[in-house]
Amino acid sequence: MKTKEPVFAIVRFDEFQPESTPLDHRISVVRVVRDQATAESEVKRLMDVNADKGCRYRWYATRLIEGTDAPDPDTVS
Repeated sequence: MKTKEPVFAIVRFDEFQPESTPLDHRISVVRVVRDQATAESEVKRLMDVNADKGCRYRWYATRLIEGTDAPDPDTVS
């Protein structure tokens, strides 16, 4: 049985990279946490710590899907 758990992805945008840098090289998932309050406080902390480094952070709600029915990520196109 597949289970779906709400989680929150913390994402970094590297604005210091030139626009010619491919988008997938300028955006990174920093970590995934289980509650929104933790995501919000971590984004604030990272924004404060890295304020002068040309990085911006945001959080996004998403789901963690686990279980025997979950597709193998290596075979999904």
